[in-house]
Amino acid sequence: MRRGTTGRTQVFNYLRKLALEIASEPAKRKDGTPVILDGKVLTTAEVILRQWAMSSNPMAQEKFLQIAYGKVPDKVAVTDDEGNEARPVIHVHFPEPRGEADG
Repeated sequence: MRRGTTGRTQVFNYLRKLALEIASEPAKRKDGTPVILDGKVLTTAEVILRQWAMSSNPMAQEKFLQIAYGKVPDKVAVTDDEGNEARPVIHVHFPEPRGEADG
């Protein structure tokens, strides 16, 4: 077995492919009939997104909005002890050259 150098395991890639296949399948009710809306057979992904959009669960609503419009960036604020925004300071150290004469 080859070592994975892409950062993802082969199992993850397989699961991602399987999830995409399931998401694109026609959604079925418990009795096996397809889910139809306005004359169109819905996919499993469409049903899940519609459930999230209409959910009373705020986390499901947030997930739906993130997929629809993109994730709101997380703002990272670094402050000092007084609450002021801290600015990063970079100290660069150049070592003395070895064995070279000043000249």
